[in-house]
Amino acid sequence: MKRKNIQKFCTAMLALQMGFAGTVWAQEVEEVKVQPNQQMDYLIEKVTGRVISKSTGEPLEGLSIAYQDLSATFTNSNGEFELMVPAYTTTIRVNFGDQLVKEIPLKGRDQLEIALTAMELAAAGSGFVQLPYEEVDRRHVAGAVSAVDYSAAAKLKANSPETFTQGAAAGVNMIRRAGTPGMGADMFIRGLGSLNASTQPLVVVDGMIYDMDAYQGSILNGYSSNPLSFLDVKYIDNISFIKDGGSIYGTKGANGVILITTSRAKDLTTKIDFYTYGGVNIQPKNLPVMEADEFKPYYAEMLASSGLTTNEVIGNRYLNERADTLGYYNYHNNTNWQDQVMRTSYDQNYYIKVSGGDNIARYALSLGHLKSSSIMDLEDMSRSNVRFNADFQITEKLTAGTNMSFSYAVNNLHEYGFGAESVSPLYLGLVKSPFLAPNIYSEEGIRSPNLSDVDSLGISNPRAMVENMSGQNRRYRFFGSYDAKYQFNEHFSLQTLFGLTIDKNRESFFIPDLGTDETEGPNAEIRNEIGGQVQRLFSTYSDSRFDYTNTFGFAHDLNVGLGFRYNSNKLQEDRGFAYNSGTDDLITLNSGVITLNDANAVAGDWIWMSYYADVNYSYLDKYFIDVDVAVDGSSRFGKQTADGIGLFGHRFGVFPSIKGAWLISSEDFMSGVNLDLLKLRLSYSQTGNDGIGNYKYMQTYSGSNMLALQGLVRNNLANEAIQWETNSKVNAGIDFASANSVFGLSVDVYQNTISNMLTLQPLEAFTGLDYYFANGGEMTNTGVDVGLSAKVLDREVKLTLAAQVGTYKNEVKDLPYSHRITPVAGGEVITTVGESASMFYGYQTEGVYSTSEEASTAGLSTYLPDGTLGAFGAGDVKFVDQNNDNVIDEKDRTIIGNPNPDFYGGFSLHAAYQRFTFDAAFSFSVGNDVYNYVRHELESMSGYENQLESVRNRWRTEGQKTNMPQLAYGDPMGNSRFSDRWIEDGSYLRLKTLSVNYTIPINGDIVKNIDVYASGQNLLTFTNYLGYDPEFSYTSSVFGQGVDVGLTPQFTSVLLGLKIGL
Repeated sequence: MKRKNIQKFCTAMLALQMGFAGTVWAQEVEEVKVQPNQQMDYLIEKVTGRVISKSTGEPLEGLSIAYQDLSATFTNSNGEFELMVPAYTTTIRVNFGDQLVKEIPLKGRDQLEIALTAMELAAAGSGFVQLPYEEVDRRHVAGAVSAVDYSAAAKLKANSPETFTQGAAAGVNMIRRAGTPGMGADMFIRGLGSLNASTQPLVVVDGMIYDMDAYQGSILNGYSSNPLSFLDVKYIDNISFIKDGGSIYGTKGANGVILITTSRAKDLTTKIDFYTYGGVNIQPKNLPVMEADEFKPYYAEMLASSGLTTNEVIGNRYLNERADTLGYYNYHNNTNWQDQVMRTSYDQNYYIKVSGGDNIARYALSLGHLKSSSIMDLEDMSRSNVRFNADFQITEKLTAGTNMSFSYAVNNLHEYGFGAESVSPLYLGLVKSPFLAPNIYSEEGIRSPNLSDVDSLGISNPRAMVENMSGQNRRYRFFGSYDAKYQFNEHFSLQTLFGLTIDKNRESFFIPDLGTDETEGPNAEIRNEIGGQVQRLFSTYSDSRFDYTNTFGFAHDLNVGLGFRYNSNKLQEDRGFAYNSGTDDLITLNSGVITLNDANAVAGDWIWMSYYADVNYSYLDKYFIDVDVAVDGSSRFGKQTADGIGLFGHRFGVFPSIKGAWLISSEDFMSGVNLDLLKLRLSYSQTGNDGIGNYKYMQTYSGSNMLALQGLVRNNLANEAIQWETNSKVNAGIDFASANSVFGLSVDVYQNTISNMLTLQPLEAFTGLDYYFANGGEMTNTGVDVGLSAKVLDREVKLTLAAQVGTYKNEVKDLPYSHRITPVAGGEVITTVGESASMFYGYQTEGVYSTSEEASTAGLSTYLPDGTLGAFGAGDVKFVDQNNDNVIDEKDRTIIGNPNPDFYGGFSLHAAYQRFTFDAAFSFSVGNDVYNYVRHELESMSGYENQLESVRNRWRTEGQKTNMPQLAYGDPMGNSRFSDRWIEDGSYLRLKTLSVNYTIPINGDIVKNIDVYASGQNLLTFTNYLGYDPEFSYTSSVFGQGVDVGLTPQFTSVLLGLKIGL
């Protein structure tokens, strides 16, 4: 088309739109002038109506009534309006300022009475949901997308954004890892998304990918860093969860997408908001371990069980009651060791945000400092952060923006987890003998300041760990982007974004000699240990996109986008370990014995690129179709993949999606039905998972150190066929809202099929490797998400309720092998076709043999440590002989539990009365099984560790009926082996947050508003679980779900805060 013809076409289109535009900034409506040639193609109708308050019946003046961006008017003093619209218009909008209040379906009517609730007016602007490249009216969303109201987060203790959203979105399962500040949560959207690749969703912050899986490995056992802890919840504007799609993100979107948008300046006037709070963290209830008077008889029995004679037991110094015995005061105490390692602690937070600007530039600057402590005596987190967001109107057609943040965080940490060689203060605080003391006593009974060393039972001093062990994680992250958009005309635009991530993580620890037991190293006994690690990530990201937008005949809305993304990452990890420094005062890596030193490093460079396109079409604002496709390449893929296409000498995956929606409530035949919304949705998408790690398709080597000699060891075999995993998602949904949205319901039914899973396939022994990586296998997640909302009261007292429920069934459909058994914390999980992944796999039990006759009649035996068969007797556990061969061995293992919940979610309420607001949020999980490894260690009765009070019910005499077996040193009969004794119901209901806010009436010129608020976290938990806390996740891997390894439990926190607006 020639340039002159283009100009004529654009002029005609502009005139056409202006011809139908109503007066926007006038209280009286002027009649729209329609040219004769326009009347030939389009018919104009007048819609009249009145807007009133539903609660009072009073007219509402000054609200904007609009049709798209083409015509608008305002309600007058009587709440009345007249609006000119095309004849086939299906919906109009009621706006307050530039915020959407409500979308009204016409259903063929030209006269309306619109009753708005106070809640609808207060929630103006909440009718939009954030999608990857635009903010969209919720009514027009064709996919399964959930948005979380983030307005209350600023007044709660939420160290990272994912902890606030727990239970707030249907189908999104946020599982807190631990109570350790900054560890955050593992996030699972609609079930378990992979066996050996990443299971975590993609996080996008202000349009830029926020890498979550670059590194999380720690040299501190049980700890994992959380990149989201860099984000202060106070500068987050909204969060959206894309559950069914993500195709536009190609190989990044398999596990769902979380879109986070930070706050920007919305007004030109300068605003200053200051927040501060102080809080207290309350030590949880202690686990009921035995006190000294209970433990001594147990200890005596255990000595006898170990083979000592009666005289040897009586002569044991710990059992000698004579006060003149050497060391008497060191062995005759009643120490509560849990109180020695836990405490009540305090938090503080300061945050200030300044925003404003003019017609050319708008900005938002925020600074914050957080000090968050744990109930463990060695744990806390300090974080300082600054964020600057700005938007610039450079020319009439060129706009630009920037989003920059820098965070610095320090975590003081310790070792975590349970086990015979663990120096975790929590573990030691449970198993340490209560008749011992943390400090040395003189012969006169005077307590000295010197800490006790490891006892003769081989159990370290928990207090010595608290005072002398050190662990620290220092993290820095710069996360910033610049973007620009050029609007060629009303239809065509080009935008680009460039981002940079610089991340440094420095970690160190020292385990002292004093107070700890020596452990066996490969070449020597280890007295003390020093460790250090530095991790660096440098990542660049760019996203350029060309958009075409047009409306044809006021009925067809079309948006087409074409884009290209590029992400380059460089990662380096350096670790060093030293052992047996001269004294506990020498804690640097060069202090250890040189022949024991160990150093290793990991270097990883990877690149991801994606070509993508998306087409969004709507007809009459009732019928919506979205089509996306991404073509992705990655340096993580081999060059001989079975799927995909070849480009530039590499293999690229192709990931399409299509979504459709029908807004039934806008149809003319719904004119007699009094409801706000009825919409059907259907979608199909394919997404990929490139979270398979680097260099899996290559043969790689690593350095090895033995007696100061260096060598190379092969890590894996090359496999050029390694490729992405594919997640095919089918979703059908319905959205419903009654008149005035008094009641709302959203239901989604879905099935996600994960194919080409990355699997570990076994190798012959001669290769020197146990397995190699290959694609093969299939798994499905089938489930239902339900969201409910209700406006119970909307008068002087306002009350709304909401609930989110998700349920899914995970099933392995195909594997390249019969099954896989994975060891985990002294137990095992099995993955096999026809079952959920990672099912607990062990022995079934039926109680304890009460008499010798009962045991003899059963006739069962097991292999003893020396390899001979030994018969079960009275006081032993009754194990089920699954194969009826009268021998209890590994052939009798079976599935004994499932870590996946039957359903999960949360519910909340919001109430308002005059200047008070009240919010409560609950989270829950029902039907998930838990392996209580902590209780396994505290009821195994096989050594000198302290045990739970429940072992007082152990079998002791012939004929005693109990479910607690006899104690036995070394457990030769395997009574404590992994069985259903240790599997518990992990269901719980938790009052996650409770808050009250009061707004102080202020009419000052400087101070605009003051809010005083109080909130509590984890105030109540209802559960039958016998551990500290039923909610935990020590790994995001499928194979570690539902395993309680003794991390820091969550705890109750209460805070009092103040917000001042200037």
